[in-house]
Amino acid sequence: MDIVALESFVTVYNYKNFTKAADKLYISQPALSRRMKALEEELGITLFKRRGTSIEGITEGGKFFYKEAVKLLNQADEMRLKVNRFREGVSGTLRIAVSPDYSLSVVLKAIQKMSIEWPYIEIIPECYTDTKNLDLLRFLTERSVDIAITSRAEVEDVPGIGFEVIKENISSVLICRGHKLYGRNRLTLADLHEEPNCSLYNANSLTKAKIIQWMNSMDVRVGPTVYCRSYQEIMLYLSTGKYYCLPGVLANELLQSYGDDFHNIPLIEGQVPIGDQVLAYVEKTETVEKFLKCIKDSIDV
Repeated sequence: MDIVALESFVTVYNYKNFTKAADKLYISQPALSRRMKALEEELGITLFKRRGTSIEGITEGGKFFYKEAVKLLNQADEMRLKVNRFREGVSGTLRIAVSPDYSLSVVLKAIQKMSIEWPYIEIIPECYTDTKNLDLLRFLTERSVDIAITSRAEVEDVPGIGFEVIKENISSVLICRGHKLYGRNRLTLADLHEEPNCSLYNANSLTKAKIIQWMNSMDVRVGPTVYCRSYQEIMLYLSTGKYYCLPGVLANELLQSYGDDFHNIPLIEGQVPIGDQVLAYVEKTETVEKFLKCIKDSIDV
């Protein structure tokens, strides 16, 4: 018994006619009849009720075998599809490390799109928070993950790591109602000179250093800094009206649940590339390229 015999039987069953089934299979009617007779002899059961070369009906054995034959053919089709996907490089595993510093909206859409278009690629995402975020680069360089969604500042100077910008970030100042700068529509770095501010305790040290370096290059001295354990704690400090934070406008999606009391004001100095959201990788494999395409498609929607 082989796939050809199963496909021939299912075709005859569906048409209930040897001649029509033979035409569908592009073989002669006598050849198809011989193939079905050989199948019956191999199985040891009668599949069709015949009158000469005509089919009057399907036996109980034929009905039972039809269900099993369809299952086997479906499994064969699925196996072919999996092999084709493997050959074309669309199967395997994609391990994603995500920094919590940005909204996940684009990443979520990209994962959904990837899962639909390439269902045989297993996606394993993990969000790195608190101290684990400090290990993100180590996991990437050690190939524990395939890609990392993080900030440009964390990867742009690391040898062996490539990256592509997902979203550009425009520098901004996050403050709460009650702060003396709350009513402003635009701010400059000079407005922040020696002003108290908040920062994440576990924020990447390279990112913090580059922000300070950028501010110093503008002759702006960073004021007293409160290092917080989470974004929620930062929001609590900001609510006192005495502190500011520099999240960039990409944080706007994260702020929607906090209402109008918080104002994320763009800086006149504009975009600073170190805050861009990027997709970083050690090796740009076909799977990584597919996910990057899903990211770009999700941004364009």
